[in-house]
Amino acid sequence: MKKLATAFVVALLLLAALTQTVAAAPDPTPVVFVGDSITELCNPNYRSFRPRTIEGLVAAGYLIDAVGSRSGGCAAADPEHEGKAADDTSQVLARLPGGLSSLAQPPEVAFVLLGTNDVQDGLTVGESTANLEGIIAALRAENSTIRIVLGTIPPYPGKPAETAALNAAIEGLAETGASPVTIVDLHGSIIPTSHLWSGDLIHLNADGAEVVGDLVRDALVASGGLAE
Repeated sequence: MKKLATAFVVALLLLAALTQTVAAAPDPTPVVFVGDSITELCNPNYRSFRPRTIEGLVAAGYLIDAVGSRSGGCAAADPEHEGKAADDTSQVLARLPGGLSSLAQPPEVAFVLLGTNDVQDGLTVGESTANLEGIIAALRAENSTIRIVLGTIPPYPGKPAETAALNAAIEGLAETGASPVTIVDLHGSIIPTSHLWSGDLIHLNADGAEVVGDLVRDALVASGGLAE
């Protein structure tokens, strides 16, 4: 009888410890991916980096929930995002506040990769920078302590000077404070590796999606805003 009582007490203690562990588990961090076709598309020719990023974060033990008003692409298990093919920064600035306001929970971390279509469409660096500042403000309007990671844009065929000028402006948007903005230099990391591109030399292929996905994963981890 004494052994049974002891075993019962041990079982109760284990159950209590397990209950406390489950109760103490943090909620997943809402993360929004904001961008254009490089963020959204997933087909045999154009591959989004999002699945690789999400899978890498989950495998490393981070608890995340990709959020957004749009859905689709390769990330079947967590498909929400704010990427839209052909959008430049002005178009994202116009649609993003409505998309964010529709979410059940505001994002706590954001990754923004925009500007490729600005270079294509001929927006000035000043216009693009002002739009990116507006996008940052829209994200902060939903969450004043959101952590934001901006990516420099990949090389654009035939427009190296325009791409370099915009990337320099993107790097100038870094901030510290309650809602920090950090930069991940995707351009500098992937420009020497031509095998990462699809046939149009603008979108990522499967290899490129893996490389960029890992870079984005590491940048989100470094932002310090993800639950484990």
